[in-house]
Amino acid sequence: MDAPQFPGFEIIATLPHSGMSTVYKARQLALDRLVALKTLPAALASDPADVQQFLTEARITANLKHPNIVQVHDFGQTEQGIYYFVMEFISGYSLGDWIRRTQKLSEEHALLVAQSVAEAMQYAWQEARVVHCDIKPDNVIIDSDGTVKLADLGLAQSMRSAMDRAKTRLEIVYGTPNYISPEQSRGGTALDCRADIYSLGATLYHCLTGQMPFEDAPAATAIDLQITDQIPDALELNPHLSVAVVGLVEKMMAKDRELRQPSWEALLADIRRVLLHQKPDDGAWLPEGASTMQRSVPRETQPRIKVALPPSAPAPDPAPSVPISTTFQNVERRFVLRQQRKRKKKLGWWLAGVGLVGAAVLLLLFGAPLPRLQDSERSLPLLISAHLRERVSGAAEDSPESAAMHQENLRQRFAWVQQWPLTNAFQIREALRQYEQIASDTNATPYAALAAAEIHKLQDLIQQAAAAVMADLEAQTQPLIAQNNFGAAADSYDQYQGAWAAETAASRGAKVRELRGQSNAQQAQLSAAAQQAALHLSL
Repeated sequence: MDAPQFPGFEIIATLPHSGMSTVYKARQLALDRLVALKTLPAALASDPADVQQFLTEARITANLKHPNIVQVHDFGQTEQGIYYFVMEFISGYSLGDWIRRTQKLSEEHALLVAQSVAEAMQYAWQEARVVHCDIKPDNVIIDSDGTVKLADLGLAQSMRSAMDRAKTRLEIVYGTPNYISPEQSRGGTALDCRADIYSLGATLYHCLTGQMPFEDAPAATAIDLQITDQIPDALELNPHLSVAVVGLVEKMMAKDRELRQPSWEALLADIRRVLLHQKPDDGAWLPEGASTMQRSVPRETQPRIKVALPPSAPAPDPAPSVPISTTFQNVERRFVLRQQRKRKKKLGWWLAGVGLVGAAVLLLLFGAPLPRLQDSERSLPLLISAHLRERVSGAAEDSPESAAMHQENLRQRFAWVQQWPLTNAFQIREALRQYEQIASDTNATPYAALAAAEIHKLQDLIQQAAAAVMADLEAQTQPLIAQNNFGAAADSYDQYQGAWAAETAASRGAKVRELRGQSNAQQAQLSAAAQQAALHLSL
């Protein structure tokens, strides 16, 4: 079936979609920019209540300006009576595609995605009391520059439009059955932000375990199961998760919304706590059976330690749900870098509200330089709490309690550094420094051998990166050398300030001396030739 005609737009393709709308990739001719056009189906356009719902949400969504929300530029109606949004076109891929490609996300990446979605919804709730109603992996997009964007606010309900619908129509279930809250499953219309918090919890569960809630159940059955049944404990499906993140998911997916985080602000505070390896809120667990997620694995008081496993073979790339203009690897790398920059911008006010140990964790986790310990402190682990630090400092070195605490902390440090994203020179250097310190602190223990192996890997990686820099500089200077412009070529090596400048300093210095020598020799030859010519002229 041919796409409808939208005046002022050239339809390029029909995009994969779910729900009641059709989405097109199009070019806005007047501005020569790519956009997405989302329509209201003709069957629903015949109902004035549906049309009013669509137009109300279009106005609300168009006024939402947030970096983590897909921007709505305009909305209108074609000559054939089709209503449509004009939206920002995103050239990345969905969170669902990411999960399908990698099977599951790392705990840190999943939390950072959830944090971005929560920030978007906090803004939408504050501005217009918007309830999205359909948060799920396929509605979370990673843009080609690494930005997390929440899409499909066309199914969102403002509080006002939800009440209008309750007055004029029978109750209708909105959202995707595997992710909707129990109150949505019951067809309720008095929804608030806690319904979306549940859906984000279900999305986070999917990211961490690779399994969709009630994955094998038919859609109609899944709706009922959200009310009555439970899904497997995340720790059963992924035993390497921390207890903190599992507690976060358990709370977000509480059957009774009164037991969930009461607001987006509270959820964001919990996410920040989990990123600092702390339990959500006051640390209390929900009553048994209160969450959609089971609690079949005992919740330990200490964080679970991730075990270093050999990398599994990558899953085959899925058929993307949106056109992808960059590779998955490049977009994921940009996602990491963007999250680090985002954390740095917020670091100033956040550090004022956390203790010294929390500051150290934040700085290392999000890419800012970690201050080196003084020699007197070097034997104390970086992640040790102030209270524990005093106990260790005041205990005898051969105290069994002190040794046990020290050993536990070293295990945590080793597991923590293994999660470090190695996406730039600073992160690799800091990871190397951490492993070197672990090797020093754990001399003659298995952790010393493990750290030594990681140090060897990172040193090889640094050597390869440095060699690549030198190869690039050689390629850049070849035209200059071919023109006998040895001085300019030497300046290229000498003035290089890019990645791995420190690691290539010796090699670049040798090239500078070599090229300066050639330049000096060339100048000497030219000077001698000039003197010879002058001598001939004087005779």
